[in-house]
Amino acid sequence: MQKSPNNTIPKRRITPRALLEIKRLSCPQVHPDGQRVAFVLEEADFEESRWNCHIWLADRRQPAESEEESDENVRQLTFAKEGEREPRWSPDGRYLAFLSERPASGQEEDSEEEDGTTQIWILPLEGGEAFRLTQAKQGVESYAWFPDAETLLFLTTEPKPEPVANVKCDYQKQHIDPTDETEPRPRKQFWRVHLKERKPQLLFTADPGVESFALSPDGTRLAYLTNRTGDPDDAHIADLYLLTLPEEGEPTLHLLSDREGGKYHLRWSPDGHVLTFLGWLDPKLSYSRNSLFGMRIPAPLLPPTAHSTQPPPWLNKLPEAPNDALLTEYDFDLSCYEWSSEEMAIYALATVRTGSQLLRIDDVTTPLPLSSDVPRYDLALQPEGAVMAWIEESAQAPPEIYIHEAPSQVQPLTKLNVAFTEEYLLPKQEVVRWKSFDGQEIEGVLTYPLDYKKGKRYPLLLLIHGGPKGCSQNSLRSYEMHPVWASEGYLVLRPNYRGSEGYGNAFAISNRRDLGGGDYKDIMAGVEWCIAEGLADPERMGVMGGSYGGYMTNWIIAHTNRFKAAISLFGIFHLQTDYSNSSYSRWDYEYLGAYYWEDPEIYRRLSPGTYVDRIQTPTLIIHGEEDDNTFISNSKEMYQALKHRKVPVQFVHYPREKHGLEEPNHRLDEMRRCLAWMAKYIEGQPSFYRVGDTVKVQDTELCVTRAERTRFNGLPKNTNSPSESPTLLVVSFTLHSDTKASQPFRLSFNDIRLKSRTTEETWKPCGVPLEVHGVHVLVEGEKLRLEQHPDPLTGQLAFAAALAFDVPASGGEALLYIADMPPVLVEWPSEEHEEAEP
Repeated sequence: MQKSPNNTIPKRRITPRALLEIKRLSCPQVHPDGQRVAFVLEEADFEESRWNCHIWLADRRQPAESEEESDENVRQLTFAKEGEREPRWSPDGRYLAFLSERPASGQEEDSEEEDGTTQIWILPLEGGEAFRLTQAKQGVESYAWFPDAETLLFLTTEPKPEPVANVKCDYQKQHIDPTDETEPRPRKQFWRVHLKERKPQLLFTADPGVESFALSPDGTRLAYLTNRTGDPDDAHIADLYLLTLPEEGEPTLHLLSDREGGKYHLRWSPDGHVLTFLGWLDPKLSYSRNSLFGMRIPAPLLPPTAHSTQPPPWLNKLPEAPNDALLTEYDFDLSCYEWSSEEMAIYALATVRTGSQLLRIDDVTTPLPLSSDVPRYDLALQPEGAVMAWIEESAQAPPEIYIHEAPSQVQPLTKLNVAFTEEYLLPKQEVVRWKSFDGQEIEGVLTYPLDYKKGKRYPLLLLIHGGPKGCSQNSLRSYEMHPVWASEGYLVLRPNYRGSEGYGNAFAISNRRDLGGGDYKDIMAGVEWCIAEGLADPERMGVMGGSYGGYMTNWIIAHTNRFKAAISLFGIFHLQTDYSNSSYSRWDYEYLGAYYWEDPEIYRRLSPGTYVDRIQTPTLIIHGEEDDNTFISNSKEMYQALKHRKVPVQFVHYPREKHGLEEPNHRLDEMRRCLAWMAKYIEGQPSFYRVGDTVKVQDTELCVTRAERTRFNGLPKNTNSPSESPTLLVVSFTLHSDTKASQPFRLSFNDIRLKSRTTEETWKPCGVPLEVHGVHVLVEGEKLRLEQHPDPLTGQLAFAAALAFDVPASGGEALLYIADMPPVLVEWPSEEHEEAEP
């Protein structure tokens, strides 16, 4: 048993809840003074099964002196239940703007006045409450500050005229509410609003397809990207426009580029001479290399003051029409970038193999790599300075904000998740390589079982990423929660098969019209490598993946029976079904090179469902009911076929969920089911059950329904608890028997115990919890027992109870034994973690 650095609390195995309790960080924004960084922090709320999203501030002027004081330089700025996001500093640094659906001050939370629309809020940094700046009827989609630091530009959807809106409202009340898919989408509008006057002024009404925009450094021009239709499937026809914003008169619109292909991440050079954006290297393929494009603004569209300054020589090489990608000698995908005002250069993050690379770009052909390997995202730069910030994580550390200021070294700015590495055992993880069928070197991330011993073979879990242009990174987190599987004794392989991001353009597009071909062979070659290296037990293997990883899981079990179990997460079963139901049906066209009526054979030949008669592998299918990407009909078709073919199958779908589950309690339930499925079919039977599982012995069923801490007011202080009122672990369970019983069922406290999974400790129930008038109370006694009489009509026993245990406040894992039933794993977090202030 390992100890934490303070040598007092035993380290624990990583659990699904532990991974979900990691704070999610995003959207860092460097203050103009370079000393503060605002960012978004999300925390899981398991009571309401939602993510609480708020804005925090990290201050470089108050550095943490020790790990015990690691949060002294960090504080929360916003607190509304509705959450806040997308912070933006005003150019003078006096205000922080953000988006939120919170009600206005003095407005009741259940008021229908704003109907939960997203609005811009302003927080004065010198003190005072945040105030709502906008009241856009359709809500604000995005926004930017003008350079005067007193005015903001925002994008919203054009509202319907009031009489039309009223008619529609009346129709809805009468349940006359059809959806017409051919009805044009509403147009988008740009508005300007002043901080003091708060009276929005309409600047321009654009088409429905405006996706993003960028305001020029002097505030006189607005560039925006649009696909014209507003249909998310039309990303391949994005055009670039420039809107001049004169002090007087009407704005004028100019088309700058109608080059085919997706465009995003639009940015101005600091001098306003150049526009840059990311786009597809091949304009017809969204999965070709994410490349940097740039163009000089035509001289007639430059303001008079701009002609007096000259851009750096490398910018003079840019064309006036961005038809060709820059960085011709750099073959990795850019994920984000920002301009440096101080250096007139670009800093960017690129996906390189299983990590990322920080780049400095001041040449149109070759960038300068500054660092590599570690996964990073969300790059941000000081508006007028040298400070950079980003989010970084590794295989051994959760995400934190890092800063870089030349010539000093990169340093962590926050330590918000440092407690995770102190509390949990981290499995060994490394990048491995193998040769595929054609000699191509393939790379993957291998996570070893927590108790790994050289020379011993372990059950292998193959985790396949989506995309296919996704990437398994050498990081602690993944959707499939690979550290949890390693903690449960699995060897986990996450291959970056051909088609993955981070290995060059030729690699990314190599599976066009070959889905399930070379990529399948790459993956299976990785499995063979694990076996040949003496790591994997070929008789105990499972496969699992989501989205395209779900497609590949379905394809694999239709082409081999080597895997004992499979889990298909929101995957594709029939390509024609996917095309016909997805909101992103162009994906099928781009990868297959035709529509299904043009080439029905390729849709048939490359669909896993075509080979359903070969599938013998027990399969768990999971899908979100509101998934508009890989529509749930894919999973329904697969379930129906396997059910009728008598293949062991379970189909679980979740309300409100889209492409991948998001609600914390749904994620916990998903992982519980996945762990139980693999244990059942790979190990033959689970070594223990989990909360929510049904345990059946002969005619008796046990289900532990909940296990959570509960505070009991008015009781003596718990010696294990640092709080004034004790918290006890309350375990709820049901026992049910279909057989008629003539005698009541009695359960003594001596028949129940919790046994620690990591120590020799054992706990008996300390009482029965009750709730009286909203207050939790505990019934205690030395000879308490639970008793239930048979149902007078059916004679069956249906027993429900809850028990309290006085367990350590430091958190832990224990096996719950009830009478002669098999044990059930119960987990609880540390009390200190639960009581930490947000």
